[in-house]
Amino acid sequence: MAMAAMTELYEGWNDQSPPARGMGSLARIDLASVDPDEWRWASGVGPVLAERIVACSVERPFQSPEDLRRVYGIGPVAARRLRPQIRLTGP
Repeated sequence: MAMAAMTELYEGWNDQSPPARGMGSLARIDLASVDPDEWRWASGVGPVLAERIVACSVERPFQSPEDLRRVYGIGPVAARRLRPQIRLTGP
């Protein structure tokens, strides 16, 4: 039963869907989100890094996933790990 629900959730998902809290790899955070609590759902992002991501985004909005590398503490490995967990909305 749980697998059927997860399959239905996954198949119904698209980039316009809001992030699903606590759904692991199915959750995707909007790259433009300025809510640190949203970022804390990403794997490997704690409260301090979440605040840094938000501060960097407010200073200069992210245009692509690679822009996460501007955040102190996110190097190439962390950026690769975060990439499948985010989505980009807007133009």
